[in-house]
Amino acid sequence: MIGLNLPSFPAKVIVKGDKRQIFDAIRRKYVVLTPEEWVRQHFVHYLMAEKGYDLQITVVDDYVIPNTATEDGEQKGVCSVCGY
Repeated sequence: MIGLNLPSFPAKVIVKGDKRQIFDAIRRKYVVLTPEEWVRQHFVHYLMAEKGYDLQITVVDDYVIPNTATEDGEQKGVCSVCGY
C-alpha cells in the first residue's frame, strides 16, 4: 500500500480468497483492504495511539444528519471516522 504521512502501526493483514483484508479494531472484524481503508485504519490508530481517543466512543462509517439538506433533499451523510 501507499506510504502515508501518519505513524505506522502493526497492521493485521490476511489474504482470504483473492482479497487482502485488514483487521478493524473498531468494527472488530477483518474488512477488505482498499486504499480508502488503508488510510482510515492509519487515521484511527493515530487518533487512539497519538491523541488518546477512546476506542469505545469511536465509530467507522456512521450515518450522520447534517444541519442542512442537500440539493435533492437528502439529509444524511456518512462519517468515515466519528468520535462521540
